[in-house]
Amino acid sequence: MSYIFDNERPIYLQVLEQLKIDIISRKYESGTRLPSVRELAVFFKINPNTMQKALQELEEKTYLYREN
Repeated sequence: MSYIFDNERPIYLQVLEQLKIDIISRKYESGTRLPSVRELAVFFKINPNTMQKALQELEEKTYLYREN
């Protein structure tokens, strides 16, 4: 699947919104591990730094949490 990003908004926000939809629709069940930053970046065809920024914001908004 390929995502088409628009030029009106930053890519990380568009990725963030898509991941939020995936989380809310239970594509990723609660407590399951997400693919790595690099795997997600490859999937979305974006830079890993952009993906990291999207994931960090999702964590700040409590859609995700990190286990150490």
